[in-house]
Amino acid sequence: VAMELDRAADIEQAVAIYQQAAERFSKAAAACPEGSPDRSLLARRAGQVLGRIVYLGSLNGALATVPAEEHIPPAELDTAAGGP
Repeated sequence: VAMELDRAADIEQAVAIYQQAAERFSKAAAACPEGSPDRSLLARRAGQVLGRIVYLGSLNGALATVPAEEHIPPAELDTAAGGP
């Protein structure tokens, strides 16, 4: 949803949802077992989302020229690594 709002230039709403997402990624990373590959992936994703928030804030109302996907690329979790 945040990326859709971002693309539609509804920056205020996009940033609000990006902030929620970053918080959730951070909490999910903290909940992962130590050494889990997903822990670092989730923490990195939180950082990517926060990076997008900083970028959008730096525009001071101008339209974004860098696509959201450049800051927040697609990622996959390693769901097989967790074991039973």
